[in-house]
Amino acid sequence: MNSVDYYICPGCGVELEVGNNGCPTCNKTEKKRKGWEQDSYLDGIDLPGEDDFDYDEFRQREFGGGLRPKGIKPVWWLTGIFLLIAFGWMALQGW
Repeated sequence: MNSVDYYICPGCGVELEVGNNGCPTCNKTEKKRKGWEQDSYLDGIDLPGEDDFDYDEFRQREFGGGLRPKGIKPVWWLTGIFLLIAFGWMALQGW
């Protein structure tokens, strides 16, 4: 079963089949998006620019200033190795 998608003409509001080159009622062509493009209703949003955003302050606020872990503790390495061996053994036994 072939399903056909429709869109609403931005000029006159008539429902048209996707793939049409334009609206036969108002002769307005379908706008093709090229690359990264935002809708015009998003133009009024007040987002910070590059100069307004301080990444270090954001990181400090969100994640705190605690020390970052240096690596994985040996107990987790041993647990991982044990699980790999156990799963390998189970696979060989046909479980």
